[in-house]
Amino acid sequence: MRAWYLLVGMLLLAACNRGGEGEIRTIPLTYLSSEDALKLVTPYLSEEIAVSASQAGSPAIALRGPDARVNQLADLIGRFDRPVPNVQLRFQVIEANGFTSSDTAIADVEAVLRDLFRFRGYRLVAESLVRSEAPGNAMQRLVGEDGTPFEIRAQLTRLLQQDTARAVTLEVQLDAYGTAVLGTTLTVPSGQTVVVGTARSGSEGNTLILVVRPRIE
Repeated sequence: MRAWYLLVGMLLLAACNRGGEGEIRTIPLTYLSSEDALKLVTPYLSEEIAVSASQAGSPAIALRGPDARVNQLADLIGRFDRPVPNVQLRFQVIEANGFTSSDTAIADVEAVLRDLFRFRGYRLVAESLVRSEAPGNAMQRLVGEDGTPFEIRAQLTRLLQQDTARAVTLEVQLDAYGTAVLGTTLTVPSGQTVVVGTARSGSEGNTLILVVRPRIE
């Protein structure tokens, strides 16, 4: 695979030398590998621009073409050549039924639940805190207060950032008793609590609600 990327870079530079304009600009890389940077810019290449990846020494990528196009690709590389953020995911599995007392463990989300649903009461049955990268995967097994085995799987597909605002897109699945009871894909801003979905419990027929709060560090 490494040889293939090197061959692509050599062919692109050869084409550039025949008709490209502009000087070669070398961009050193801090977090991306040369091969990953080449993958990143390849979809944006055209006949007027060429690229090659350094195969020795410090990671770097060389661009040649019109200054405006080279600057665009250099900015693209710069947006991705940064540390991979850690994402902390707080999951809460909540049961809804005719509970008459309030559960202080979910006081911060109970008001939201009452706005969304019309159940008489809610209680926390399981909670998990996991860390992952974006993109990346996270999985957690936990046991509810009544012994119900749960498994939460999350695939973090991408991280979104604009100015100081951050959000993560994730695919979430909740299993109970070894069976998937709910799953969905959603984008959640950092620090915001979101109700992932609801499902019927296999034990007593009560409704399970999965809540997630990501924190991007």
